[in-house]
Amino acid sequence: MNEIKPEHLEAAWKNQRLVHGALKVAHVHCYSQNYEDYLHEGLILYAEMLANNEDKSQEEIDKLSFRKIVWRTTDQLRKVQRDTERQDSDDQLLFQGYAENSDRLIGIKELLAQLDKVDQQILLEEIIANRPQKQVAAEAGITVRTLTRRKKKLLNQLREKLF
Repeated sequence: MNEIKPEHLEAAWKNQRLVHGALKVAHVHCYSQNYEDYLHEGLILYAEMLANNEDKSQEEIDKLSFRKIVWRTTDQLRKVQRDTERQDSDDQLLFQGYAENSDRLIGIKELLAQLDKVDQQILLEEIIANRPQKQVAAEAGITVRTLTRRKKKLLNQLREKLF
C-alpha cells in the first residue's frame, strides 16, 4: 500500500464529481446528515486508489474508485441500519421490561402498604439495603432469630406478588 501524497489528494479534490456521483448511486443525498463525512471518506478512498494504482490509466482508476466508493458507502450505510435496528429492538425490549417491572413495582408498593413497621424495616433495610442483620434487629427491637423468621416470610410474600 503506497503512501497518499498531496498530489493524490489534490487530484481527488479536482475530480470530486466522481465521488459525488458514487454517493448518489449509493443513495446518499446532499441533504443527508452525514453527507460531508461520506464525501470526505470517498475523497480519501479515491486518493488512495490513485496512490496504489499509478501504473493503470486514469479511466481505469476512475472506474475502480467509483465502484469502491459505492461499495464502501453501502457497507457503512448497512452497518448504520443494522445498529439502528438493533438499538430499536433493544429499546423495545427495555420498554417491555419496564412495563413488567412497573407491574411488579406496584405489587411491591401494595405489599409495603400492608406490612407493619417492623416488616417494612426488615424489607427495606435488611433485604434491599443489605445492612447487617444484627444492626437491623437491634434498631427494630427484635432478636436476630425473629428477624430471620420474618424475613423468610416476607420473601415468600414477595415471590407470590412478583411471580
